[in-house]
Amino acid sequence: MRMLGVFDPLYVRARAALLDAAEAFGAHLKAAVLVGAQAIYLHTGDADLSVAEYTTDADFAISPIELAGTPLLNDLLEGAGFTLREHPGAWLSPGGVYVDLMVPEALAGPGSRGARLGPHGKRAARRAKGLEGALIDRDTRTIGALDPVDTRQVSMWVAGQAPFSLPRSTRSPNVWTRATEYETRTRWMFFPCSGQSTPTSLLTVSGLCSIRTSRAP
Repeated sequence: MRMLGVFDPLYVRARAALLDAAEAFGAHLKAAVLVGAQAIYLHTGDADLSVAEYTTDADFAISPIELAGTPLLNDLLEGAGFTLREHPGAWLSPGGVYVDLMVPEALAGPGSRGARLGPHGKRAARRAKGLEGALIDRDTRTIGALDPVDTRQVSMWVAGQAPFSLPRSTRSPNVWTRATEYETRTRWMFFPCSGQSTPTSLLTVSGLCSIRTSRAP
């Protein structure tokens, strides 16, 4: 990602797009979790340079339970200069960087592509498998710009464990080796809690319940 202490310009733009989106979310920021390559790089930094070529966009998991009804996500993003592309949840930042908003499959409602987000409609975010853990394993991090003339910072949720940081279908093998190794040891089942009381063996966050179903030696 860096050569002689200088960040790749594509990553600088991607980080700027992350901050643009975080600012646009406004009061909805608490419902967003940074996932994908940028989340991994925040955890590993220069220790995992294989992430570099995949850190040219910004990906967010959205928690519907923590998402307020107003203002509408589409209005906020479009008002901040973002453009919704052809598919649900696929946005283009004012700087021309792809920004994806995704809702874990277990919380995305009916349908096959767009996530059902009540008053926000089914175009603001798409449904995605493999993101449920991002709402369970997450930490607040302070993220700053990489452009020296950009002084912005934001404190927001960042996905914790690498296996939960990007849907399996979009992982690149040389980036996600550790994630694959982790997943061979641990299996989780995720499902909406639906408001019912849950056993102590379940972890409940943002209306999502999880239980570890198996662990290899």
